[in-house]
Amino acid sequence: MNGTASYAYSGVSGTYAALFELDNFDFSNYRQISIKNLANFGYEVTCGTKVFSSDGTYDVSDLKAAKLKVMYHGNVGNPPIQLRIELIP
Repeated sequence: MNGTASYAYSGVSGTYAALFELDNFDFSNYRQISIKNLANFGYEVTCGTKVFSSDGTYDVSDLKAAKLKVMYHGNVGNPPIQLRIELIP
């Protein structure tokens, strides 16, 4: 990750959503990503061109440097992101 145009966390103006985004995240050391929603709100986890919106373990072994983005929806402005995300070597 080089941090270019990246930001760790921000609310999405005018919505009940929060965003975590890293540009150029280096996925090359990871085979899989595991996602677990700790609440009942919707989410999208984007890894390059792959988008995940349900709990599970997914293959990311073909990704190199790509955007890692988490959009989490809630019932308040700027909600806490209630996901457990694990990158598996």
